[in-house]
Amino acid sequence: MGSQRQSKKAVARSARPRSLLAQPGKPGVKTPVCRNLFGPVDHEASRADLRAQLQEIAERSRLRWNFDFQRDTSLEGRYAWEAVSVSVVPEWYKPVSCGVASSAETTPASEPVVFPKKPGFPERTSGSGRRDLTDFFEKRKRAASPFENTATCRRGMDELRPQPIAMH
Repeated sequence: MGSQRQSKKAVARSARPRSLLAQPGKPGVKTPVCRNLFGPVDHEASRADLRAQLQEIAERSRLRWNFDFQRDTSLEGRYAWEAVSVSVVPEWYKPVSCGVASSAETTPASEPVVFPKKPGFPERTSGSGRRDLTDFFEKRKRAASPFENTATCRRGMDELRPQPIAMH
């Protein structure tokens, strides 16, 4: 009898309109979107844990490389750090400036810059300038079902069907 009562409650609960289940102003009732699975978040404790982990990582790196990355100074140890001229360093280590080019570096206005059109990148057609993932793929027709109506596919399907066995 108790299980019938519980099942009736479950049915009644599921039959209620969604607006009655999720009432944000009602105490004790939380909306499905606002559920808090792990309890309230203590932001200060999270920041303290993060600071402690970052400090631990910095200390491990300092001991491993005998270099203080926070003060940018070398320490005594198994490595001897020394400054190197930028002209000796490979290109991928050189700093890159990403600022706005000065007027002397830009192309004069009389020479318009023409960029070649790359294949595979469609023109922006929507008003928002946003591209969909499907814009980058070739448009083509597909069969409505995984098996096209060709003789080879039909023959293949016939071979898969079980054949009746004649009994004597």
